[in-house]
Amino acid sequence: MVRRFARWVLVVALWALGCARGIVLEDPEGGAPMDGGDAPDVGMDGPEGTSGCARDEDCQASLAGPLCDLALGRCVACIPSQDRCPPGQFCDPAGRTCLSGCTSDADCGAKGSVTRCDPSTHRCVGCTTDDHCAPGTLCRGGQCLPGCTDAHGCGVGRTCCAGGCVDTSASVMHCGGCGMLCAETAACCRGACARIMVDSAHCGGCGVACAAPNATASCVEGRCAVGACDAGYADCDRAAANGCEAELATDPLHCGMCGVACPSGTRATARCALGVCGVECAAGYGDCNREPGDGCEAALPTDVAHCGACGRRCAAPDHATASCEMGLCGFRCEAGYGDCDGDGANGCEASLAEDARHCGGCGMACRLPNATAACRAARCERVSCDAGFGDCDGVASNGCETPTVKDPMNCGACGVRCGAGTACSAGACASVCAAGTTFCAGRCVTTASDPEHCGRCGARCAAGANATARCAAGACSLQCGVGFGDCNGAAGDGCEVDLRAAVAHCGACGGACARAHATPACVAGSCRVGRCDPDYADCDGSDATGCEASTAGDARNCGGCGRVCALASAAARCAGGVCAVASCLAGSANCNGRDADGCEVDTQRDNFNCGGCGSLCPPGTACSAGSCASVCAPGTTFCAGSCVDTRSDARNCGACGRLCAAGQSCVAGACVSPGPANDRCAAARVLSLSSAGFDVVASTVGAAHDLNAPCGGSAQGGADVFFQFTIPSSGPELVYADTFGSGYDTVLYFASSCGAARTGSTTPGDAVCNDDAGTVGCFSAGLQSQVVALLNPGTHYLVLGGYSSQTGSATIHFQHLPVGNGAVGLLPSGSATVSGTTSGAGRVSGSCGGGLAPENTFWWRSCPETRGGTFSATTCTRATWDTVLYLLNGNGAGNVCNDDACALQSTITSTLPGGAGLHALYVDGFFTATGTYTVATVRP
Repeated sequence: MVRRFARWVLVVALWALGCARGIVLEDPEGGAPMDGGDAPDVGMDGPEGTSGCARDEDCQASLAGPLCDLALGRCVACIPSQDRCPPGQFCDPAGRTCLSGCTSDADCGAKGSVTRCDPSTHRCVGCTTDDHCAPGTLCRGGQCLPGCTDAHGCGVGRTCCAGGCVDTSASVMHCGGCGMLCAETAACCRGACARIMVDSAHCGGCGVACAAPNATASCVEGRCAVGACDAGYADCDRAAANGCEAELATDPLHCGMCGVACPSGTRATARCALGVCGVECAAGYGDCNREPGDGCEAALPTDVAHCGACGRRCAAPDHATASCEMGLCGFRCEAGYGDCDGDGANGCEASLAEDARHCGGCGMACRLPNATAACRAARCERVSCDAGFGDCDGVASNGCETPTVKDPMNCGACGVRCGAGTACSAGACASVCAAGTTFCAGRCVTTASDPEHCGRCGARCAAGANATARCAAGACSLQCGVGFGDCNGAAGDGCEVDLRAAVAHCGACGGACARAHATPACVAGSCRVGRCDPDYADCDGSDATGCEASTAGDARNCGGCGRVCALASAAARCAGGVCAVASCLAGSANCNGRDADGCEVDTQRDNFNCGGCGSLCPPGTACSAGSCASVCAPGTTFCAGSCVDTRSDARNCGACGRLCAAGQSCVAGACVSPGPANDRCAAARVLSLSSAGFDVVASTVGAAHDLNAPCGGSAQGGADVFFQFTIPSSGPELVYADTFGSGYDTVLYFASSCGAARTGSTTPGDAVCNDDAGTVGCFSAGLQSQVVALLNPGTHYLVLGGYSSQTGSATIHFQHLPVGNGAVGLLPSGSATVSGTTSGAGRVSGSCGGGLAPENTFWWRSCPETRGGTFSATTCTRATWDTVLYLLNGNGAGNVCNDDACALQSTITSTLPGGAGLHALYVDGFFTATGTYTVATVRP
């Protein structure tokens, strides 16, 4: 039986190898081809390789192959007309064997440059027909090479001319169409020949349009030139690039005509108004003497004769001289006087040399501890000491520092000392020791308890080993040290036993240690296991139980602690410290006789031990529940010699032989195309924030569901795609997105990471997740979405999904704007006023100023139904400092900025287009100016 079992194993293993390679095996005992058992050799190969078969059933046990070739009358591995070779092989017509090579494009895979099968050579190539090549290339020798024909043309934007692809919008040989040649000095610009030497729209090259500011531009010999200047302007530098750059009405270098420069004096700047020269003083200076020859001679911030303005003279009060600082009048006190009451009307009223309230300086009151003081020559001096105090150190600054009523060195008066054993009390020396104490060796002691003076002065108690002396009721005794004991009761040797380590006295005198199956030890005053007896171990870690585990027979600690006997599919036992099989679990068997791998065979599924050791399943069957049954499991289908799942097999998708196209996969028995490239968050499409607004075309068709949307109810189950963007470290930004105009029910939301959608508000009025924009105020948006959030520097995600199971294409309108370093709030619609205060350092700036000064931000979002109109904002008469106002829009239209419209205040006006988007008004300051403001606004 064992010999027959070994032959079965050899037959089954080599039959599969022979089927693939056409090998014929001989019986190792008799030389004849091997069969599957004791049945007669019907249909088996003979010595010459023929079988005399009449049908495929005759070849099922043949090592030559499972098919009958009726033309040859023998069993073969394959027949060309019935090619059943495995994928990646083809049937050789001559040898009737499966050789490596392709039979269809599916054998060549869907990646790389060789994806097509050449049926004549069975090799994978790049193409076999022109249709396999991209536009602008033709199939030549199995490769796609540049070229075109009328039947296989070029890609978008190119035309096939004379067998080659050309761009007829730029080719001088085929300008606007094949064969249309431009003149020698012309170029082809957008499909039309252009005279680039004289054409101002294409001067010197295509698209090079001449533009001359304040003038009419022209093209001369391929170079841009200035034609005629606009009224009031002149080309004074003769440079074509900046046109007529000089405005003669205001240019101080060309005032009224080219070359007429306006002169300037000291601290003065020349200016030109209406073509006439004039002078403007530098900030902080004035021409107070009305003499232009010396320029602006008066320094208004510091000149006491012209303080802040010409003719404004500063006056000086009593005991002071006049001063001018930052354009404001003041005064400086004379030496020895001070303006201590802060009242400028009475000048410097305080004499710092004599006034005891301001002795040497304002607020420096003349007070000395425990003494009466006076101010003389700007210094505090002692006049007399308070009762019970004396100036014993002679230092005036600390007053009468010594309390003579209790100081033993100065008792009653300076220099009077108390003797030993006495102290100073109420200015007189008295005994220091209380009742019940005795003065010994310079101190008061209690002789009833003092071990240095036990019972009498000088009677010292002696201490023994590991002990300290004690005195009680005037008699000496011992106090053992921590961890020691006087176990023999003899005071002469002190506390002789170390209770922390003595096994006979562990923790206390007489506390002897004993532990099961172990030699005990005393550690830190506690009984422990010192050493376990042979074949025992302390596995539970408890000293109280000793060495409780028998490592020779305990299956939980076999051969050592924690070595649990657990054998595969078996009940285990421990014998002599080694794990062994006690019994096999139902459906398992120990067929190799080794205990180490337990009952290693699953007799319910093992084809070689089906139902019991050595019970082999015949070819074509498999072991199931301990019995040999059909090879294909439920849910699979036998296709081309193997069991496949037609629900997921791309070669047999939905039915045998139904092949999915290249790039497709089989899902639920149907061929499907791959989803979008940004279907997964890890492959999120990166959005660049280099511009304030842009559009992104996206699709969720074929996408999977990865992240639950935190809004929209059943919208959580929709397909989704991901976009990634990074807010720079310069500061937070307002980020906006909408899908207005899309054709399906969208959902938009922000996420802080691939696994965490944002749920909390980031600023009042925002929407971090939105299904239908009508819920956030855009009532004409239908089923589209609109979101906006205030996001800090770092990486963030925008997710596009669909309500429920809806998918489709959408255009995402994406916008973002910076915010200032101050308050961020919503700007109401219509006419409104907003107020606030700026402080700190600046973060953003407008085109006309700001940057260093801090700024506050007021934002709003508009809807598709929002009408265009005039926006205005002003701080005129509403602030006392130099303000700057500017408006930024996510679409870039209507951006405006103003610094000084009314003195130092600002006014901006802009015409905003209608439709949806993000907008922000910024209240800033010129240079570093800050302050409190009110802004009057009107917005559509």
